[in-house]
Amino acid sequence: MSARPVLVATEADGTILVRSPSVGAVIDLPSVGAVVVGGSVLGAIETLSQRESIALPASFSGRVIERLVRATTRANVGYGTPMLKLDPNVGGVAATSAVKADSVAELVFRAPMSGRFYVRPAPTKPPLVEVGQVLELGHGLGLLEVMKTFHRVVYGGEGVPERARVLRVVPADGDDVVRGSVLLELEPA
Repeated sequence: MSARPVLVATEADGTILVRSPSVGAVIDLPSVGAVVVGGSVLGAIETLSQRESIALPASFSGRVIERLVRATTRANVGYGTPMLKLDPNVGGVAATSAVKADSVAELVFRAPMSGRFYVRPAPTKPPLVEVGQVLELGHGLGLLEVMKTFHRVVYGGEGVPERARVLRVVPADGDDVVRGSVLLELEPA
């Protein structure tokens, strides 16, 4: 399945402006500081309950210097809405290591349904998962609240390794997520 390319324009100052390819809700855009390379998936856009990956055209790459869409997990956009600003002059060793780190983070655990995500089983309890922790199949990751009902989210599913280390917990405790949103960025352990 191919991803829909985003609209891209080079600004007068040399930065790259990444724009929405259609009307919809954009999901899981990269954070400020992330390095994106040509052809890489930037997130997804959902239109009328249809989700499609969006990708940077192959001839562009750079470091995200500004997120123009403020929502962290989901934001409504129109056709051509500015979403990201990239610096194409990443250069040097730092850019190389950032690209490697980004490629490791391609292993993600996604939300099985839409709802409000809680990483703690109760407000006074410690988080079920933290950065650096090694997960095994069946490990509890958090709770999803859907229509006043709590559903336990556990590590597992098709395509995930038996053991994985948590690189980042993406949503904050209590954030709303949609089905398919990235909950955890992982690396094989």
